[in-house]
Amino acid sequence: MTAPEMAIYWDSSAILARLFGDVHGARASAYLQMAGRHFVSSLAWAECAAAIARSQRSATLAAPNAELALGAISSSPWIGLAGGPSSATLRTLAQRYPLRGADLWHLAFAVDLAEELPELRLLTFDSVLGTAARAEGIAAD
Repeated sequence: MTAPEMAIYWDSSAILARLFGDVHGARASAYLQMAGRHFVSSLAWAECAAAIARSQRSATLAAPNAELALGAISSSPWIGLAGGPSSATLRTLAQRYPLRGADLWHLAFAVDLAEELPELRLLTFDSVLGTAARAEGIAAD
């Protein structure tokens, strides 16, 4: 019997670290080299697009680089996921953890995805989100 293929759900902190090489950039890049399925939700895409646009408006990121970054998020190896978590999962997790709205959404989506993909890992550089994911039985880095 072979082990299931790795499945990694990237939140926006991990995606932006990979794209812009912040203090977590090398670690995010190492994950991107791992074989398996790399998922990005529509919310993570929107969060990244907003951050990139803010950087462009403040002139810390040139327009061509902003376009390259947005294109990278939309391309392989990342697999875009539409939809979102169930309202029941959101309600339950909102009572358990002191998360901001987007982080609660990412956690709930990962919890719901893990029902179908028990090998799912959450890649985040947000310590509160990572701790909550691990408490829910989801491997988080």
